[in-house]
Amino acid sequence: MGSTLTELLVPMDVEVEVDHEPTWNVAPTDMHPVVEWGAEGPMVSTRSWGFTAHQDGRKAPINARWESVHERPLFQKAIERHRIAVPCTGWYEWQASPLGRHPHHLRPLGGGPCWMAGIRADGRGGFAVLTKEAQASIRHIHTRMPVLLANHEVLPWLSEHVPPAGPEVIEHWPVGMDVNRVGAVGPNLASPLTTLF
Repeated sequence: MGSTLTELLVPMDVEVEVDHEPTWNVAPTDMHPVVEWGAEGPMVSTRSWGFTAHQDGRKAPINARWESVHERPLFQKAIERHRIAVPCTGWYEWQASPLGRHPHHLRPLGGGPCWMAGIRADGRGGFAVLTKEAQASIRHIHTRMPVLLANHEVLPWLSEHVPPAGPEVIEHWPVGMDVNRVGAVGPNLASPLTTLF
């Protein structure tokens, strides 16, 4: 997010002490800035994507279902005490087809920075993104989507566990296959795929 993160945090009176270069392609275990509620209010930290609590060697989950997060023992403490907001400009999902799975970029209508609701593990542990049933207009691409926060919903979510309403409309388009490569970066990854039609 770079300077965009700084601009996004101005209305919340949160100072950014992390230097994070934009990537347009965050993969599990990558480090990413998040906003969480600290002893003196909202603060920015950098955490790895993957809920890295003690799991007896199991793979760290990168997502947690909104519908069951309060019931799952692994996530109960986090949803009550360690809610976070993850800044982003959109996300990728892969649509199945007879020719294989093809990536799409999705974002709230109109674009611009947005937030994903999430939870973090204790201490310096990693985080998971909360997901819910996808809106009908994008369900043909994927049945799940992140729980999204509008700017004015971030602080109530972090401090008081106020459920977000999120955006009403999601837009999407197919993108190139380069996003499948771990380590690939750059704004071109989210650019619409040019076709002959």
